[in-house]
Amino acid sequence: MKLIAVVLLILLSHMAYSQDSRWIDLEWEPVAEARQYEIELFQNEGDKVLPRGKYKTDSAQWSHAVPPGKYFLRLRSIDTRGVPGEWSSNIPLKVR
Repeated sequence: MKLIAVVLLILLSHMAYSQDSRWIDLEWEPVAEARQYEIELFQNEGDKVLPRGKYKTDSAQWSHAVPPGKYFLRLRSIDTRGVPGEWSSNIPLKVR
């Protein structure tokens, strides 16, 4: 019985998180000879900038669930030798 209650609690917690989250969906022009892309996500919270993660993707698209708020991210390619390119300028996002 305790196991069922724990599983239900986990499912309910996940459902509550999912309802409060929105998706950032990005797509960009592929970079020639890029093997991978790296994304850094930051959140603007008042006068603070909080890092929210570094992510990698093998394709020229990326999706991530976040709570509503103001964010920005930057993006760079990584070539076939594993050498990263320059970071893009900051890309502002507002998630409602």
